[in-house]
Amino acid sequence: MGYINYKKTRSVITDLTVENAGFESGDVSWTKETNFSIGVYGVARTGTYSARCNEVGGVSRSLLNSIHFPAAEGETFDFGCYVNTDASWAGASARCFLQFEDSAQVFISNAPGSGITTASSGWTLSSDTGVVAPAGTGYVQLLMSSIGQTAGNVYFDDAYITNDYNRLNPDFQQFKPAHQDNIIENASRDWVNVETIYLGRDKAYEVKSDIVDVSLQPQWEEFWHSVSGGETFALDATGTEAAPDNPLTVKLVPRSWRIEEIGPRHHVYSFKVRVA
Repeated sequence: MGYINYKKTRSVITDLTVENAGFESGDVSWTKETNFSIGVYGVARTGTYSARCNEVGGVSRSLLNSIHFPAAEGETFDFGCYVNTDASWAGASARCFLQFEDSAQVFISNAPGSGITTASSGWTLSSDTGVVAPAGTGYVQLLMSSIGQTAGNVYFDDAYITNDYNRLNPDFQQFKPAHQDNIIENASRDWVNVETIYLGRDKAYEVKSDIVDVSLQPQWEEFWHSVSGGETFALDATGTEAAPDNPLTVKLVPRSWRIEEIGPRHHVYSFKVRVA
């Protein structure tokens, strides 16, 4: 049983790619409730396609993007979409929402963007900034809604999410060393300085997820993307985070990261590290 600990400060806003954000690929990546449709209606902010809701029964209807973006408690998000009501539209509001889910993609709560409440709105941005993910967040999703609509049409286009989160904190405490030491060079000419000799070794590790830990795959992938460029992290092959035996500052060996799916609910991650 060992642990990996990695923390990285982010100083830039990251654009999360909302797939088919402008609806130019039709229904791809969107789940439509009744009376929502996607097509060419002669009303689009960009391109030729938009989404339309023509509910007349006063029932709230939504359009949900299928991408679940990995997220964590305390991260901050900006999000939005453009909304356009026609001259006959009537309802409580039309707006964009950011939906928070737990690690099993179960709904936690919604954060509403600004609401459009009048007919003939023209293309108006429904949005919010600096929205903080609540406790238990594992994912976020974007959705668009027409609330209490009783007449007319409302159109949606050009959705986005950005993430301005401060720290990546994966803490992985379950891995076992593989039996492999690859001596690629010896930095000590006199073979006396053991510390220096160890600097010339790559150590190989294998991580097998528990069933309950498969939900950590997005964090593993984020970890890999973050350290593949040479970022350092702490690794202890035999200790635990609470009481490490011999934590080392290491770097990922380039091109050594592997992911193997050994079943629908297990993954194996293997990698090599080098003492930094």
